[in-house]
Amino acid sequence: MKISLCRDKKRSGSTPWIILFLLSSAVLVWSKRRWIMYWMRWRQGYNRFGDDIGRISGKPLVIPTALTLRTTRDSVMITIAETAQTHLDLFYDLTQMRRSKLVMLRPSAPQTAREVHARVKALSIQQVQQKGLMFFVMRDNKLIGIIGFVRLHPLTYSGELDVTSNSGFWDDGWAEDMHLSVLDYGFGQLGLQRILCGIERSHRQARTFYDRYGWNLVSVGRAGSPNMYNYVLAKRDYDNIIRPRFVKTLIPKGGHDSALARAFNSQNNGVR
Repeated sequence: MKISLCRDKKRSGSTPWIILFLLSSAVLVWSKRRWIMYWMRWRQGYNRFGDDIGRISGKPLVIPTALTLRTTRDSVMITIAETAQTHLDLFYDLTQMRRSKLVMLRPSAPQTAREVHARVKALSIQQVQQKGLMFFVMRDNKLIGIIGFVRLHPLTYSGELDVTSNSGFWDDGWAEDMHLSVLDYGFGQLGLQRILCGIERSHRQARTFYDRYGWNLVSVGRAGSPNMYNYVLAKRDYDNIIRPRFVKTLIPKGGHDSALARAFNSQNNGVR
């Protein structure tokens, strides 16, 4: 009888701790619910229309080791794996501009020459490993910006877009110009079905751009970045809505541009 009472006391003593543990776990899960839902959607290939594109059977993504794209405004886009020291110097100069002069999606840009070199090296390795594809966008020996996919997922046929640009080249159609080329290549050549884009809340110029062109805001916050606005663009939305808007913006008012007309009718725009 004594043994039984001792056991009952031990059980009753541990019960509050078990309840406290369960409550703490529930609070933690609730506080991270947005990130958990975002992660589940990413893993399952779920978009806001409820289409399951997570496990598509087909050929794997093939990332070229050397590639040059030419935009409709004759800017040249070279892959980051082909860059020379001159490009690294231009990238460093770009990162030294005042924050107000930069258009970025990430919270911050590399600050030192060592950080720039490490960033470019990491992106180059991603390209070799078939996990990413970033471009330096050049115009008359000037660096307009860097744009491309920092993550490519062959199982979900999805990628994550990243951009760092001089704000002086962002307006007047330059942003549309480089987005048109890289998104055409992503959806048309790589066969992506959706592209994700995370933008820090403080980067208003970039957020305004993606909101204006109809990217879908699916959540706010992700692990380590509670102020990250997460956008998704599906292929069918790009083909039917956003791509025509890009081209319409780039065509001169009252005029007709044959290069843009060809771009409008071709998903392989600018591949050389």
